[in-house]
Amino acid sequence: MLQLDILDAKQGDCFVLQYGTKEAPKYVLFDGGPSGVWRATLKPYLQELQGQHPDPNGLLPIQLLVVTHVDNDHIKGILEMTEEMLSSAPRWLDIKKRWFNGWKDMVRNSTTMNGANMTLASFAQGNSLGVNFAQLGLPDNYTFSGSVMGYKRVILSNGPVFHIIGPTEEQLQKLKKVWKTPGTGVGCPKTAPTAQISCPGSGPHRRTPLMPTPNQYFGTLAGCSA
Repeated sequence: MLQLDILDAKQGDCFVLQYGTKEAPKYVLFDGGPSGVWRATLKPYLQELQGQHPDPNGLLPIQLLVVTHVDNDHIKGILEMTEEMLSSAPRWLDIKKRWFNGWKDMVRNSTTMNGANMTLASFAQGNSLGVNFAQLGLPDNYTFSGSVMGYKRVILSNGPVFHIIGPTEEQLQKLKKVWKTPGTGVGCPKTAPTAQISCPGSGPHRRTPLMPTPNQYFGTLAGCSA
């Protein structure tokens, strides 16, 4: 079985890849959409899966969590999810592995958010998510020593094959030179990924930046197959 569920994520992205068997499916979660998607859409969806296929401890295991990049309409829902996991609420999710290229440096800019610094807010959220992952005890990027980068073929245990296309090491080095804006307090990032997912029965769906910014170099371009 290989099934891709696309969830209502407003202007953002949030989808779940199911693989394995119908009797014992496994899950890969990609992104969480913007604010509000976690509580309105993603959480109820995952809780339904938990009720159908819990593990022996009553938890819903997520084999791999992929945060494609730090834009608010992709990362915010995952940030809200991890904040809830760190709260006093009963734990019902079990995230096994993750792919997320976070920031090495703290974003220290605290300027009031406006059209010019929305990107900085996304960087800050990316840093916060990295802190949450550390507090949850999630290991660093699965099968990678450092950033997720291409070109690499990754096979999940008894599951699909992911072909990591990018970013390449050359692109990451270029990003370090480009993304250095005086006065913003933003240091050199490790990049955040952009995903291209190609599954049987569907064509690839590439997310391409519309503006020539350093976001062009953020990215894990990946394909999956059974």
